[in-house]
Amino acid sequence: IVSDLEKEYIRRLTVAREEFVKIANYLLKELEFDLRAEIDDNYRLVVKKNDTTMELRKLSSSERTTLALILVLTALKSYFKTPFFIVDESFMTFDQKRFDKIVKYLNTITDYVIITKSDENIELLKETTEPLVSS
Repeated sequence: IVSDLEKEYIRRLTVAREEFVKIANYLLKELEFDLRAEIDDNYRLVVKKNDTTMELRKLSSSERTTLALILVLTALKSYFKTPFFIVDESFMTFDQKRFDKIVKYLNTITDYVIITKSDENIELLKETTEPLVSS
């Protein structure tokens, strides 16, 4: 039984790794990052720029956020389906063009995308939806 479970575990990891490479390189290209990403044989994240391996800590915050999102999306597509995806402040490091592309992609894999964003100019509303305070 243990041998069968190990085989199934490796099969699932292989499928997830292949899905990661597919999603990663599609989104990195779509978002115009000059990077390629893969999971190596030891199941470690490897990011390359012009065939040179990059240290993750030297990537921009938008690049790191994108890679984290891709890891979550890979798990989402490989292991379970969720009816919604919540996007919070962590995505605010993206410019509007990249943010729109990510939201568009998320809309292809889930039914609802919930976006939270704090804004100093946000209006507070009463239950009647009339403006209460405007900053």
